[in-house]
Amino acid sequence: MTRRIRLVGRWTIRARLTLTYTALLVGVAALMAGGVYLFMSLAPTYDFPSLTPVAAAPSLATTTQAEPVESSTLDPLVIQSKGDVLTTLLIGSAAALALTAGLAGAFGWLVTGRLLRPLHEITTAARLAGAGHLDHRIARPGPPDELKDLADTFDVMLARLELSMHTYRRFAANASHELRTPLATTQALLDLAITDPEDQDVRALARKLRTINSRSIDTVDALFDLADAAESDIRREPVPLRELAGQALGAVADEDYDGWYAELFGPSVTAGILKPSELAGFRNGPVYIRRSMHVPPNSDAVRELMPAFFDLLKAEVHAAVRVVLGHFMFVWIHPYFDGNGRMGRFMMNTMLASGGYPWTIVPLDRRADYMSALESASVDQDVGPLSRFLAELVTKQP
Repeated sequence: MTRRIRLVGRWTIRARLTLTYTALLVGVAALMAGGVYLFMSLAPTYDFPSLTPVAAAPSLATTTQAEPVESSTLDPLVIQSKGDVLTTLLIGSAAALALTAGLAGAFGWLVTGRLLRPLHEITTAARLAGAGHLDHRIARPGPPDELKDLADTFDVMLARLELSMHTYRRFAANASHELRTPLATTQALLDLAITDPEDQDVRALARKLRTINSRSIDTVDALFDLADAAESDIRREPVPLRELAGQALGAVADEDYDGWYAELFGPSVTAGILKPSELAGFRNGPVYIRRSMHVPPNSDAVRELMPAFFDLLKAEVHAAVRVVLGHFMFVWIHPYFDGNGRMGRFMMNTMLASGGYPWTIVPLDRRADYMSALESASVDQDVGPLSRFLAELVTKQP
């Protein structure tokens, strides 16, 4: 019995359903045939004429015998008695049951295959999802029956899986992007402490590392909040985009500019062009600009001017003003011993990106005009030439 169950269990669901439909139909037909047979054997009263020949009186004139009458029971289609009726009915029922079984199996196989076709579509979708193609949908048409409900439920599940996977990938991309700068800054500070340990303020270095670590924790928390928000219902409302963009870009520049500086000039430290201590923070002494009348503020004023500078960036809502302000003020303060021009231009392009403007590079053949515009802004407090110069460069970008 167990072996028989195992053999049946190996059949496909299509074969099992076909066998079930055929067995049910043949069983019902057999019951009907049996009922008819019982009715025909018990209910009717049969009155067949007797076909037995009567023997004639012997004639004295003849001595020949009568020929025997040929029995008609040799022909199965000639019904002469109740037994012939029941026998014929039994043979016909058996033939009808055999024909019914064959037709039921053939039609059951075809109909079952058509009914199970949606399951094959769902299986295909599941295999594609297992291979990473979560954008495939069944989208089964037709009336809202059980198979359509199953297909629609599977489509909803695939949509949620696709959203979860997209959220995970975006979280990973954002995390790798946002954490790269503070990690690079931390590495630069640690390399600095290892390279020149005698010339380092341990307390200042520890405070700097703690600040960077706190920012990294805040960044991770913000990323988790962003991931949670992507999977929940978000209430949408109009927002002042210009103001938010200014605040966001100002906050980003305030938090990451030291990391940008470390990324830009870390190779210069490796090549021996800059001292490792120059990446640790703001300059701690005076600086003079060659062929310029502008004298940057002293090192003590730098620590007060930089926070005020970033507050101005956060408060400014116009991207074009942030472009000029970001570049000019950074170069005017000159917070580092070297690299202020490149950092100012990087800050300028960051502000350009906030307004949807293209990345802009000062050509080498326009360097004299560029320096003259900066001189007018720094010495004469006239930012007009610098504004027009930058606007001309931006409009010429492809």
